[in-house]
Amino acid sequence: PTGFTNLVEMLAVLVIPAALVFMYGRMAGNRRQGYAIYATMMVMFLGAACVAYVAEAHGSPAQHAAGLHTHVIAGSTGGNLEGKEQRFGIAGSALFDVVTTVTSCGAVNSAIESFTGIGGAVPFANLSASEVIFGGVGTGLYSILLYVLLAVFIGGLMVGRTPEYLGKKIEAREIKLVALGLLITPLSALFCTALATASKAGRASISAAATGPQGFSETFYAYLSQANNNGSAFAAYGGYVQPNAGNLGAHGIKFADLVGGFDMLLARYAPILFALAVAGALAGKRVSPAGLGTMRTDNPTFVVLLIGVIVLVGALTFFPALLLGPIVQGLTGHLY
Repeated sequence: PTGFTNLVEMLAVLVIPAALVFMYGRMAGNRRQGYAIYATMMVMFLGAACVAYVAEAHGSPAQHAAGLHTHVIAGSTGGNLEGKEQRFGIAGSALFDVVTTVTSCGAVNSAIESFTGIGGAVPFANLSASEVIFGGVGTGLYSILLYVLLAVFIGGLMVGRTPEYLGKKIEAREIKLVALGLLITPLSALFCTALATASKAGRASISAAATGPQGFSETFYAYLSQANNNGSAFAAYGGYVQPNAGNLGAHGIKFADLVGGFDMLLARYAPILFALAVAGALAGKRVSPAGLGTMRTDNPTFVVLLIGVIVLVGALTFFPALLLGPIVQGLTGHLY
């Protein structure tokens, strides 16, 4: 592949998920609803891409500790090129990583584990958003629509009006189902990560070279990626059993295989059930005409509110775990 084919691959990953957002607006009978959701996705996507690029272009702690240059010179793109190919450079690698973690693609053209602390935190953040940016394979838009309903509910409470979305009133039953649908994936990923790091069998799957925050990052990313149907990885974490005289080359089963299977089963199917329950609850309600007090969900104000809700929920859920892994590496500059 070349830089051009790398761009074509990224466009191929995004074109259908992005188009489905506009299709949703047409199906809802209000194209501006689709535009608002698309704007939300694009702002978050571009923000993630910018952070990843700047972090990688700045270089790694190892480069700065060794006194190596990290700026662009003839024959070098500069920055942290560990685990990356020269033909793609920093920009092509960082952008590809963002594209494949905001969707459930999971392909890579560079080693995510070799990213800097802050650069590596970007795919964590993308996965923590639970496929709200351009949706996921087999799940589509339901993740961000759950956040839309939550944002409508919060906005309605702030202005003292009954929350409504597309003329349907959002009441306690729907919000309970929305909360369950949004929390089950983080719960699964965090529970499996805690179990893996607290048990001897779980720690055996961490590579011997990864210590401290790096080992935790490997573990957390593995279960977060599986919970979100992504497939990318901090590569050293695994369930592979090395062939030896006792197992005759068989793969064997390790802790990571069993817990990873549970993680995928719970985090992928349970949210679908809650999303269907929300859809069923709203389908049976009558459409109320919009009034003067109805909060609009197709303007820039709602886009800002929706982004704030997504970021706030993600931060409250995952920030403590991220502090133990990529963020502490990025802020301390230590080599682990």
